[in-house]
Amino acid sequence: MLLLLACWKKLSKDAAATCSWKLSPGRTAAIEKRFPDFWSNELLADAGSNPAVVGCNVTPHARNERDSRFQRKLRGGCNVAESERERGAATRETSAIRAIQRRQHAGRSAAAANREEKEEGMTARLVQRFANRFFLPLWNRDNIDNIQIVFREDFGTEGRGGYFDEYGIIRDIIQNHLLQVLCLVAMEKPVSLKPEHIRDEKVKVLQSVLPIKLEEVVLGQYEGYTDDPTVPDSSNTPTFATVVLHIHNERWEGVPFIIKAGKALNSRKAEIRVQFKDVPGDIFRSKKQGRNEFVIRLQPSEAMYMKITVKKPGLEMSTIQSELDLSYGLRYQDIKIPEAYERLILDTIRGDQQHFVRRDELRVAWEIFTPLLHHIDEGKVKPIPYKAGSRGPAEADELLAKAGYVQTHGYIWIPPTLA
Repeated sequence: MLLLLACWKKLSKDAAATCSWKLSPGRTAAIEKRFPDFWSNELLADAGSNPAVVGCNVTPHARNERDSRFQRKLRGGCNVAESERERGAATRETSAIRAIQRRQHAGRSAAAANREEKEEGMTARLVQRFANRFFLPLWNRDNIDNIQIVFREDFGTEGRGGYFDEYGIIRDIIQNHLLQVLCLVAMEKPVSLKPEHIRDEKVKVLQSVLPIKLEEVVLGQYEGYTDDPTVPDSSNTPTFATVVLHIHNERWEGVPFIIKAGKALNSRKAEIRVQFKDVPGDIFRSKKQGRNEFVIRLQPSEAMYMKITVKKPGLEMSTIQSELDLSYGLRYQDIKIPEAYERLILDTIRGDQQHFVRRDELRVAWEIFTPLLHHIDEGKVKPIPYKAGSRGPAEADELLAKAGYVQTHGYIWIPPTLA
C-alpha cells in the first residue's frame, strides 16, 4: 500500500484515475510518518477546495476531510468539471514526473523492456480480440445481438456506508472500471501495443457513445442500506444500476451494451457476456435451448467459455446447450496470476502508462455519465428498493429483455475441477 501511494505521488500523473481506497487511521498515520510532506503536495492539497461540486462535497460521514480529498483525487474527480480541475493540477508536476521516470529507465535496453509483462486483464482481452482469426468476422453488429458487462457483489457497504454514500455505484464502479472493460471489448485494433496507440482507440470508442436515455436506466438501493448510522435516512444514493449504452459507429450500431453493477446481490461475479443472434433457418428448432454466448469470467474462477448447442447423447435427435471451456485455474495450475494492482504498481515504477487513463479519455468518460449523475444528485431520479440477497430490482430484468437479451433457462455453468 505504501509503495503504491509513493509511486503514485512520485511517478505517474495518470495513476490517479485508476484506483480508489478508503484510508484507515492506521494507514494514514503510516503514510504521514514515512512521507511528512505527503498531504502538502499540491496534487493533493487542492482536492476538495470547491465545496460546490455536485456529488463531491466533504461530508460529515467521511473519516476526515483529507481522506475525502484524497479519494476524489485518486478517482480523477467526480464529474466533468472536477475532473478537469484535478487533471490541470496534475499537469503542473509533469516535468518532475518525467525526470524521475527517465532516471528509472536509465540503462534499460529496448529488448528488456519488450520482455516485461503487462497488466493481466487488459492484455488478456487484447490477445483474445486481436490474435484469434475466428473472432474477427464475428465481432460486429451482424452477428452479436447484445453485450453485458456485469459486476455483482454479495455483500453491502459493510461499514463503508459514509464513504460509499458520497459516490454511489456509478462513480464507484461503472464510470471507471466497467467503462474500461467496455473500451477493450469495443475498440478497434490499435496500430501497435504502444500505450498511446491503445489509448487512442479507447478514446474513439468513448467519443462514439450516445447520450444516456433515462428510460434505459434502472437504479436500485438495497433495503437496510440506510440502517448504517453513517448514511443519511433520506439518501438517494444507488447501490445498484443497470445502464444501456449505445455506440454510434460502423461496427456496433444497434448493439446495446448493458452495464450492470450492484451490491448486496445473490452472487459475486464480474464477467463479460457476449450474446449472439439467433441462427437463421433453424432446422433443429433449438431456439428454446438459448442463444450462443461467449462469456469471459473475470472473477471469481477466471475463465472463458462458449455456450453452444450440441446433440444430446442417445438415440433421440434432441439438442442441449453445453460449453467449450477454458478455466485458468485448471489449465494453468503452476502459474500465479498477478493481482491487478500488483501489475499497476510495477507499471507505475516503470513509467508505462498503457493501463492508466489519459486526460482526454477521462474527460469523455465523465461526459457520458455526468448528466445522469446530476439527475441523481438533484433527486430527479430515484433508486428502486430491492431485497438484499436478490437479483436486484425486477425492473432491471425487464430492461434487459427490452434491450434484446434472451436468458437461458435451465443452463448453469459449473467451473470444472480436477476431481
